[in-house]
Amino acid sequence: MCIAAFIWQTHPRYPLLLLHNRDEYHNRPTKALAWWDVDGCEILGGRDEVAGGTWLACSRQGRVAFLTNAWELHHLHNANTRGDLPLVFLKKLLSLIKSTVSPMEFAQQVAADAHRYNGFNLVVADIVGNYWKINDE
Repeated sequence: MCIAAFIWQTHPRYPLLLLHNRDEYHNRPTKALAWWDVDGCEILGGRDEVAGGTWLACSRQGRVAFLTNAWELHHLHNANTRGDLPLVFLKKLLSLIKSTVSPMEFAQQVAADAHRYNGFNLVVADIVGNYWKINDE
């Protein structure tokens, strides 16, 4: 089971303190934390080598996204990969820097499409803008 614990805006120097454990399958291949290019956007995170997504990532602009999987009785075999959600959040906001897309608006968009994924909890945040949103589907 994946576990995440975080504290938002309680430390005077660090706006986000995060502990995150990706513990879905120990034998699932992953790449270690590194900067990588996703469609022209620089993203820092680990990478799932099976589906290509991530469970935790951030951008140089101070945006962060992480997820945990939620086990369900009925597993969708053709579901979209949940690991794409953090990447989509970061890419969307990186490509729309001048837009007014907020983490809340992104979470609402994800909620509308949540039926396409197996269970997940998603947290997206804009540390620079001091805004966060939890989307638990």
